[in-house]
Amino acid sequence: MASLARDANGGRRLLIVIDSARKVIRLGAMPIKLAESFRLRVEALAAARAANLPIDADTAGWLRHLPREFYDKLGRIGLVQPREAHAEVTLGELIRRFDEASTIRESTRAARKQGLDALVRAFGENRPVKAITPLDAERWRRDMADGKLATATAAKRTLTARSLFNRAIRWGIIGANPFDGVRAGPQSNPDRARYIRRAVIDDVLDACPDSEWRLIVGLVRFAALRCPSELVGLTWADVDWSRGRLTVRSPKTSGHAGHAVRAVPIVPELRALLLDSFELAAPGVANVVPRLASGPKNLGTTFHKIIRRAGHEPWPRTFHNLRASCLIDWAEKFPGHVVAKWAGHSPLIGATHYLQARDAHFEAATGGAKSGAESGALVAQNAAQHPSARLRTEVNESTETHENMGFLHNRAEVCADLQTDHWARLDSNQRRRKPTGLQPVPFGHSGTRPLVSEQSGGEYQPRAPVTSASRPGAAEGERPAAGVTHRAACGALGCPRTSSCTMPPTGGAAPAAPAAPFAICAPVALCVPSTVRRSRFGTLIGR
Repeated sequence: MASLARDANGGRRLLIVIDSARKVIRLGAMPIKLAESFRLRVEALAAARAANLPIDADTAGWLRHLPREFYDKLGRIGLVQPREAHAEVTLGELIRRFDEASTIRESTRAARKQGLDALVRAFGENRPVKAITPLDAERWRRDMADGKLATATAAKRTLTARSLFNRAIRWGIIGANPFDGVRAGPQSNPDRARYIRRAVIDDVLDACPDSEWRLIVGLVRFAALRCPSELVGLTWADVDWSRGRLTVRSPKTSGHAGHAVRAVPIVPELRALLLDSFELAAPGVANVVPRLASGPKNLGTTFHKIIRRAGHEPWPRTFHNLRASCLIDWAEKFPGHVVAKWAGHSPLIGATHYLQARDAHFEAATGGAKSGAESGALVAQNAAQHPSARLRTEVNESTETHENMGFLHNRAEVCADLQTDHWARLDSNQRRRKPTGLQPVPFGHSGTRPLVSEQSGGEYQPRAPVTSASRPGAAEGERPAAGVTHRAACGALGCPRTSSCTMPPTGGAAPAAPAAPFAICAPVALCVPSTVRRSRFGTLIGR
């Protein structure tokens, strides 16, 4: 831990123990808040040095802008290296140190070299590392996109550049990474993905020059082996004939725990190819593919010739798409975790770089039907999904009986010519207004009042029930039968609106006759404006 103290002249000094020795950094007349901030930075430097860890990006940025006077004081006590040691570190020197410090396979080193060479071509080998700015990094990434470089390749090179400059931060050469924030992009390329059908593979197998080549194609297409890395170390001892399993050693994933060795199933197609090669193998030869015993070789050129000989055009990413086709077949039959275990990668990697949505999947989902335009299904579908809307002028006829007054309220809007009339309010105060003679009375309600007629002098008088005399062909007390027009029914009861009412026939079965003396035909009750409401006593009254 570091501490602050004051000198006799008022200046401040910082005390810290480094390598069991007490060190002093004189800060001069520095304000207490700035001195505390400086102390925290020095403690972070001392902790990183003691743990042999790189300093964080925030501290590196602080050091980068620290005045030379204080930077030299930190250098004299061993917390930082002198600035002169990193002042002229060039891009070529940084790449050399980066390559020496890496512990990766040679194949990975060769693939990474392509991205490092792209940096050298863009900025120059003698370009100081500190002179490369974020703007330069953005332009470099844009130039790769404009140069028609594959999206996945540009993404890998961007990630390589970011890793290189992150290492420069850890070594204290720079304070910030100019490639931070530069979007790398996706590393998968769906445009180059292909599914190799079984019929094509049969043609290719027939065109192979020998059993060894047929086995190479079969191991990749039917066992999803990486070619050529996983074929190099494959021996006959790895073939378990009784259990139907093949032990695969993967150099690519050997650095990941639990992924160095895996077992894959020997499907019937692959078993036949293995038996054929095993019978033709020379005595004492342990390698399944002898031509790869000395190490990986470029098999792509010869394989393209074989594909053309079979009558097909070579597809992109030749061996990768063979392996991907095998994984797609597995994914359609077995659980995802099982496929990932056999493939030697995580389910996320498989879904990102290998699995595809094929046309056969869509055909299986749709039942293999043709397009709707060809089969005529589209017309029927549209007719079923989009029925013609009914005109708003149509009236929704109901087949229900007139069992309650809710039916009367629903049909009230039909008689539009009566909606402007003012109705007397019949409530608990029993106030009298000028009657019209058409006040509706709910059937059978104990609190109803008889209709009012102009001939009664404004007094409430019960109306006589409908009789056979008023409507020929009807029994005593019977309501109008179904199909009787509103005009005829209203005329039987002396409706004053008979000449102007346009109420259609009631339709359906007639409701039960009401109890006398409050009988009223349904069509007359229907001549109620839409403003009618029911009072708290249950009586249907006007506003």
